[in-house]
Amino acid sequence: MPALLKPATPAQIAACGHIAAAVRDLLKARGWKPADLSEALGIERGSGAQVSSWMNAKGAPGPENRKKLGKLMGVAPDSLMRRDRAVAVVAQRLPAVVAAAEGRPRASDVLSFTVDSTGGARIRLDVTLPVERAMPLVRLLLDAHLVDPEP
Repeated sequence: MPALLKPATPAQIAACGHIAAAVRDLLKARGWKPADLSEALGIERGSGAQVSSWMNAKGAPGPENRKKLGKLMGVAPDSLMRRDRAVAVVAQRLPAVVAAAEGRPRASDVLSFTVDSTGGARIRLDVTLPVERAMPLVRLLLDAHLVDPEP
């Protein structure tokens, strides 16, 4: 009996969930199997673990495969990069911003993080901050490319 594969961790999903969703969408749109994508990218037969890791949010394509995959999808290769840096920056700085709120609420009272079945990570923050404290948080989220400014 084959060993069960471990599911992606929340950290992996936060970093690579957008890639997993994009790869699954591409396969569905083209009616492809992972082996078809491997072939289109020129990945050696039997190396399907690469595509599988992308589809399951356990990894991200390297620079060359990002370029090829981006071209197939019609997206910028940079949109297929891991989001570790952005997630790490926010995770590192967010507690200080939340702690600066009046009454110093506990993070668990105002902050939640969940991962849905599509690999999307939902972050909810419910705290009232003075504008001078809120603006660095908004800037942090924008700079980390975790949210897009409205046009």
